[in-house]
Amino acid sequence: MALLERCQVLEKKRERLVALNADSQETTALKTFSNQLSTTVDEVTKAIELRTAYLLEQISLQEVDPQVVKEVSVALGHILERFKENPTRNALVTGSDWPTLANGAKALATSLRESCRQGWRAYTEAFFAQVEIVESKVVKTDTNIALLQEYRKLHRELQTLKSDWESISAVRSLKSRGKRLLELAKKLNEFDAPDEVKRFLDAVSTNGGAPLDLLSVEVVEWLKEQDLFSRYKIVVGGY
Repeated sequence: MALLERCQVLEKKRERLVALNADSQETTALKTFSNQLSTTVDEVTKAIELRTAYLLEQISLQEVDPQVVKEVSVALGHILERFKENPTRNALVTGSDWPTLANGAKALATSLRESCRQGWRAYTEAFFAQVEIVESKVVKTDTNIALLQEYRKLHRELQTLKSDWESISAVRSLKSRGKRLLELAKKLNEFDAPDEVKRFLDAVSTNGGAPLDLLSVEVVEWLKEQDLFSRYKIVVGGY
């Protein structure tokens, strides 16, 4: 009996070891799935945060493919139902829901990020087209020279943000500081001067220069008032 009892005790120990080993394998498998899902969730979360920031800054973005969202949602629902009833790895690997969830979530994150990248590109192209000026046509008054210096500096700084579309702070910076650049461009492009003066200055900025008949008394007086008269010279044109 003593030998039988000892064998029974040994068998129970063996069964416990087998169970512990099975539990260990199950735990390891679940941890692996958890790590995979955690990485994917982080990618989607960051993409959603970036897209949300863009929308809050009123930057137009393309819609995300609703089919991708639906596939991810359905697969996740199936997995959660099974895991609630049977919290083991079998609940995860049964059917094709897990790969659908993993691949779909990655596709969703990529789609969200791509919508931001394209939206930022369209926004910056439109923005910098708005603030473009022709420096040769800017009347070089003391005020305009100061504005032009500020414009050049700010324009150069904001240009560096064009490629930084993944940075929420860069998006907000260009949106907020861009307002000042728009103001500067407007002031430099739309200076207050009589029509005769504008026609003269437009002609001067061309390669052919301005004919003498545009140098009216009104133009001369305006140039003197702005302390610009000495900056212009008469040269003989080609024959």
